[in-house]
Amino acid sequence: MTQVVTVEGISKKFRIATGPASNALSSRLKGLWRRGQSDGFETIWALQDVSFTVPQGEIFGIIGRNGSGKSTLLKILTGITRPTRGTATVRGRIGALLEVGTGFHPDLTGRENVYFNGTLLGMSRPEIDALLDEIVAFAELEKFIDTQFKHYSSGMQSRLGFAVAANLRPEVLILDEVLSVGDLMFQEKCMDRIGDMRKSGITILYVSHNLSSVGQMCSRAMLLDRGRITKIGEVGKVVDEYIPKFAAGTSHVDFGKGSHHPACFNFASLETEGGERSDQFDIGEDIWLHVHYTVKSPQPGLQIAVRISTKVEDVVQTFDTDDQAVLGVHPIGVFSKRVRIPRMFLKEGEYYIHLGNGTPRELYDLYEHVLQFSVIARSLPTEQKSFRRDRQGRVVFQGDWHDLPAPQH
Repeated sequence: MTQVVTVEGISKKFRIATGPASNALSSRLKGLWRRGQSDGFETIWALQDVSFTVPQGEIFGIIGRNGSGKSTLLKILTGITRPTRGTATVRGRIGALLEVGTGFHPDLTGRENVYFNGTLLGMSRPEIDALLDEIVAFAELEKFIDTQFKHYSSGMQSRLGFAVAANLRPEVLILDEVLSVGDLMFQEKCMDRIGDMRKSGITILYVSHNLSSVGQMCSRAMLLDRGRITKIGEVGKVVDEYIPKFAAGTSHVDFGKGSHHPACFNFASLETEGGERSDQFDIGEDIWLHVHYTVKSPQPGLQIAVRISTKVEDVVQTFDTDDQAVLGVHPIGVFSKRVRIPRMFLKEGEYYIHLGNGTPRELYDLYEHVLQFSVIARSLPTEQKSFRRDRQGRVVFQGDWHDLPAPQH
């Protein structure tokens, strides 16, 4: 079997500033005299002795917490940065979607960026011409394709990035959190396209915190932890290795003064009906989400959005504040809201809360995995099998059964 990606003993070292004066010219000059051992700098290894291979046509998952080295590895594979030690070989034309906006020039239009990316991949103008309409249609940017890229929202940038990466006929596709931005309809379209590409024999490296999508799409995966490979092999076993290290209850988060956006969160808490913070709830009690936020200027159509997901990132429910009558202009001020997650809704298990806010035109804050809690069936007798953790389905549904008269023959 042809190995398309071969990584042998990759290590990557960075020197980072640790003191307030570490970037000053005097500090840098001292570093030259001291042969790089100046005060105010620390050496870190983002990757250490990473080795793996990926055969042609495989979708290979790469998972790990933030800071585990995933993005550094992808930058080495795409040639953005060089390893300190080791070698990485990728055979074939590479298409990549890393951080939103990577590989796109902000002052060029969407159309110009398509040609720019195609040229970097070694494609001729006629080849790009033949694919342009398909790319624009897939990204759903027909009205904005001649607008400068810097004026695109993050969702529009992500859509164009995936459309370019997936449609310029790569032989190896590298995707980093491709489904973290954008609406659900576009995410589903991306998943369908990834499935089509897998059938056509394209090799895909897929990085995501969405463990459910990793499990569905990948046959093998690799778990990175602080730059080292913890486990590599069958995807289900790798995900199982990751989950216990990922779980820890968090009932409150304090954002301080919040972000620089026109609207921002100050804190969020999970509470009982009586207002006590908790990260564990009985299946028979309501869960209350308390959100405190600041609005710095009048915001037309401001919404607060909530997503509930399982520990393996299956989305259980999404909801926001747009059901509160007709959306108008949100006034300036500091506000608190509580929303009830009803009892007998979530099954036994562990869950995450993800929070966002923004207007229909722009996303302001987006916080993933910001709160975590568990639901236990303390108040239900164990013989009630409908509520067991191992039953299929994501939510509890109490069927209301009624006896009917026996049919007359």
